[in-house]
Amino acid sequence: MSTDYIPRADGPFLEWARNFYNYALAHYSQWQTPSPQALLEAPLAAYAAAWDKCQSPNRGKIDVLEKDETRKVLEKACRTYYRAYIDGNPQIPDTDRDNLGVPIPDATRTPSTPPTTFPMADKIDTSVLRQITIHFRDNGSNHKAKPKGAHGCEVRWGLLDAPPASVEDLTHSDFDTNSPVTLAFDESQRGKAVYFCLRWEGNTGLKGPYGEIDRAIVP
Repeated sequence: MSTDYIPRADGPFLEWARNFYNYALAHYSQWQTPSPQALLEAPLAAYAAAWDKCQSPNRGKIDVLEKDETRKVLEKACRTYYRAYIDGNPQIPDTDRDNLGVPIPDATRTPSTPPTTFPMADKIDTSVLRQITIHFRDNGSNHKAKPKGAHGCEVRWGLLDAPPASVEDLTHSDFDTNSPVTLAFDESQRGKAVYFCLRWEGNTGLKGPYGEIDRAIVP
C-alpha cells in the first residue's frame, strides 16, 4: 500500500490540493514560510479548470490530456512547497500538519541517514522538441529500483556556455520520485548546452552526494 500523502485519484487530489493551498495561505506567516500563492495559485486554477472540463459528457482526448498535464504541474508544485517549507519545519505543529493532509513526524523513530550512493543518467532522451528526458538508476546497479531509503531524485541543472566549475554553478533544480525526469525549455533555448547532475533524496529530506556532471543539447 502506498504511503504517499497525495491522493492518486483525480477528484480527491483536487480536494486535497485546494485544502493544502488554502490552509497554507491562511497560516504561512505563523509558520514563518513564504506564501504559497506564487507557486501554487496558478497551477491549482489550471488543474481545477481542466478537471471541470473532464466532467462534461462531451469531453475529448485533448481535455483529458490537459487534465493529466495540469495535474503533473500542480502535484510537482505541491511537493516542492512541502519539501521546502513544511517537512521538517519546527514552526508547524502536528495539528496543522493533520489539517494540511501531510505526514506527522514520528518522534520515536530512529534517526535517518542520507543516501550514500548517487544516481546515474542511464539514458538521455532528446527525441521531443524542447525537452530533455533523463532516465536514471542507482550508480553501479543493474536494475532501475531506487536504493533503500531514497524517496526520489533531484536534478541540478543549468544552461551554460562552458562546463561548470562546480555543482553550485547549476542554479536550477527539478525533482521526481520515479525515473525518468523531464526538463522543459523554451523555443529560444534550443541548441544550448544543459549541464546537469543527480543525487538521491531520502524519505525524510536528507540528500546524498551528487554524481558526475553530464551534458545534453536542448533539441
